[in-house]
Amino acid sequence: MTGKQVSAEILGRIPIFRGLDETECRQLASIAEPEAYHPREYVLHEGQTSQRLWIVMAGSCEVLRQASSGDGGQKLLRLAVLEPHANFGEMSFFHPAPHSASVRAITPLELLAIRRERFDELMCGGSPAACKLAYNSVHSLADRIRQLDQWIIDRTRREDSGRKVEEWEEFRSKMFGGWNL
Repeated sequence: MTGKQVSAEILGRIPIFRGLDETECRQLASIAEPEAYHPREYVLHEGQTSQRLWIVMAGSCEVLRQASSGDGGQKLLRLAVLEPHANFGEMSFFHPAPHSASVRAITPLELLAIRRERFDELMCGGSPAACKLAYNSVHSLADRIRQLDQWIIDRTRREDSGRKVEEWEEFRSKMFGGWNL
């Protein structure tokens, strides 16, 4: 795949391209750029900014985040392992902010990258492909939030101490403060 454009037929099998017809897949294929990484090579770094949406085509990568080790130091926490057809980078792609985590190749990794500038060109042209990609990205993020919600529920149920419940209440008030739900 590296060095050549991906086919619209292949894109049609990837969840983030769900619901796109052949013409729309061709439009997105025309702006998607192949990238390749070696094992342990970083695709992106926590705290840096780049507005790209990545799709794993082959290989696997890990999502890592810096965390306090408890002894004043820092350690890397593995948040997820991404396999073929997974996507990442949506938060910074749609909201220009620093990356919340790093992504590093575990195996030889082949990705497709869509730059925000190219996506904006499609959006300005009224492309249904761009709208569908945005919709599918929201769907992907909503799935992740649901999983996080369930993890939080499971964690708060298992806690014996009232302190953890207090921590959750504090987090919840910050997370949902000002929202009209």
